[in-house]
Amino acid sequence: RLQNVQVKNGSTVLQQWTFAYSANPIVTWTHPGGQRPIYALTSITPPVGNAWSLTYKPGTLPLGQNPYALERLTLPTGGTSTYTYTSQNFDPGCQVLTIQRPVVSTRATAGRDVVTGTWTYTYSNPGDDGMTTTVTGPSGSGYSEVYVSEGYGAFVVNDPNLWSVGRIRSKTVTDAVQDIEEVYTWEEGDLLSGDTRYISNWVGCGSLRYDPQIKFVKPDTVTRT
Repeated sequence: RLQNVQVKNGSTVLQQWTFAYSANPIVTWTHPGGQRPIYALTSITPPVGNAWSLTYKPGTLPLGQNPYALERLTLPTGGTSTYTYTSQNFDPGCQVLTIQRPVVSTRATAGRDVVTGTWTYTYSNPGDDGMTTTVTGPSGSGYSEVYVSEGYGAFVVNDPNLWSVGRIRSKTVTDAVQDIEEVYTWEEGDLLSGDTRYISNWVGCGSLRYDPQIKFVKPDTVTRT
């Protein structure tokens, strides 16, 4: 775990950021090499001034209620962001299988130097051709953000363009004055790994399907309109 970041002049510490964590691990990750405890970041103390503080949902909650998820972020100025979560159905590619995953539902902001209000988040099924995430600003603000990403609804098994799934297509920001749309263009890059992987129910049901090799995706081109 990262304990601190220091800026030095020779052996003299000029500035230091300090990171604190939960006293006990929030979960233990089991991997082929053994087990690794995972701790939650609870505060970041800058060289001068108050710390950032983070609190989390209880680990005793059911999985669908997102145990250990970030519940509140407190800024050094005293401003806060408080998060709530809900369950969202996601279709992993099998028509008879739907998986529920916890997602951010609202973010309420308050306190000093922060605009008070509640932001809402809604999602479309990533199995759709063009999955959408919508962020709506506080009531009366007229503000929203709409992100459209590549879904896998239009793809088939072993489709050579599966690398593009999840890449953002467009971002539209609307406020009381104007709409700004950014359109992203992605280009397939070089092959990073020739390893093949198999994922159950990637497309279709009841069998293992081929997942293309990992490829580097070149940086996007953004066009504003």
